[in-house]
Amino acid sequence: MTTRRRTSVFRVLWRAAAAAAFCTLATGTAGAEQLTAHGEWQGRQIPLQLTFEKPSGPGPFAVVILLPGCSAELDSGLNVWASQLRSWGYATLRVEGAESRGLGNICGNLDTMKSVVVETPRDVFRAAFAIAHRPDVKPNKIAVLGRSLGSNSIVWYLSRDLPLVNQAQAKAQASGVRVLAGIAITPNCENVGRVAITMPVLILAGELDDWNVAARCSELASAPENAAHIRIKVYPGAYHGFDRPGRPLMYFGHHVEYNPTAAQDAYAQARQFLDQYLR
Repeated sequence: MTTRRRTSVFRVLWRAAAAAAFCTLATGTAGAEQLTAHGEWQGRQIPLQLTFEKPSGPGPFAVVILLPGCSAELDSGLNVWASQLRSWGYATLRVEGAESRGLGNICGNLDTMKSVVVETPRDVFRAAFAIAHRPDVKPNKIAVLGRSLGSNSIVWYLSRDLPLVNQAQAKAQASGVRVLAGIAITPNCENVGRVAITMPVLILAGELDDWNVAARCSELASAPENAAHIRIKVYPGAYHGFDRPGRPLMYFGHHVEYNPTAAQDAYAQARQFLDQYLR
């Protein structure tokens, strides 16, 4: 079996397991819709794969755009977040950036991860534009939530002035889209830019994370130009993947371990944060 095939199998299994384990969180959903947007990769146009799900009821709903990490094996945590969000009354729009570009597990490929981080902010606005005219969503009430690699993209973009991203944002805003807030779960805050962060951001980090070091995010949040817009919670004794149910493991040389206490508090922090900006 090829690496890409194995990755696809892992992705299906993880999503199925997470859905089975956490379906009781949701108050009911209307079923998943597979959508596409116009994406780009290495100078060519690609279909950007999206998964839209909403709570039961007529809506319209505020939307949280979901950004996965670097592999399907670690993304069961994002499935749990999606179920939580819909149980709180938010629609979710998952952006399959790596999968749309024919990439599998990229956790060990630093150059590819950097390329995906650079492209993902445009994907956010492309995805938002794709649903802007739906009667069941509120295009002016959108937030973005990323885990690990997905959260890296949030921090990376917000600390920079990027013309190509600005163009995608302007196109989406012309259709009424407003991305109002971001949640970054265990992000890499080391390679940040020099632009002050002005969009409200909630950073949830593990004190013992040896993949994306929490201290760097604390420094980012405490910088005078950022302090008014970044809220951060660092969980003592928590590792990378503290919100990912499952057994502890070493993954590409990094410790990944679920911490239910940290995870439950993270859900509470996120719900309060989103209610502040999307209600």
